[in-house]
Amino acid sequence: AGDGDEGGDACGFGGGGSKNLFGISARFGHYTQGNFNASVISLPLSYTPLLDAPGYALQFDLPLTYIDNNGAKSGSASFGFGVRVPVAERWSLVPALRIGMVASSDLGAGSLLYSGGVTSDYQLPAFSDKFNIGIANAIGVYKTGSLKVGSYESGYQLENYVFRNGVLLDGEPGWTGFESLLRWEFQIVRTDYTGTALYSRSTTDFAASIGTRKQSGALVWNALRLGVTYTFGPGDISGAQVNFGYTF
Repeated sequence: AGDGDEGGDACGFGGGGSKNLFGISARFGHYTQGNFNASVISLPLSYTPLLDAPGYALQFDLPLTYIDNNGAKSGSASFGFGVRVPVAERWSLVPALRIGMVASSDLGAGSLLYSGGVTSDYQLPAFSDKFNIGIANAIGVYKTGSLKVGSYESGYQLENYVFRNGVLLDGEPGWTGFESLLRWEFQIVRTDYTGTALYSRSTTDFAASIGTRKQSGALVWNALRLGVTYTFGPGDISGAQVNFGYTF
């Protein structure tokens, strides 16, 4: 839902008016890690108010996650805040901060989570009317703090630096759906972890999705999207995820 439809820039964010975007997604995944099997249900919520300055926007999100790991159930929630800053016509940066928690009464464990980082999004000049290529890079630092669950108080002190590098290709298959022209997207993302020792130091995601885009004046955004993601990594890590998202 939103108001205003004037102004905008090449990246699809309005400038002359205001526009508030709300997003809700549902993600269902199953992963294996050695002898462990985990089923994950996630409900990410987001709110993006666009600022008067062309290309600038605030970003708020609240992902809620439920995990069943070999029968041991846990949950997590976090709140993130970021600011989208246009650096050039096709390049933007998003510095962001996040605080959250993860807890499991079955495992008698819990932890507070803190993170901060910067994401870079660069859109290559279009080589076709129907195809676009984007390059995304991110660096973040993640730390944990103690959290008391019942009579148990965790003492985890983890600190990791995370590097994500990916390529996105999107285009038009020439189909229509939901009274809009559909667009497909393919992504390849590599994530590397340094710092405190983890089970695996890297993962790779292959993702594909299809959906609609909406436009209000010069503002363009993904409205309805359905996709799948396959993840693998060293240490017999593998998994698949189905996701659905709607932004309005």
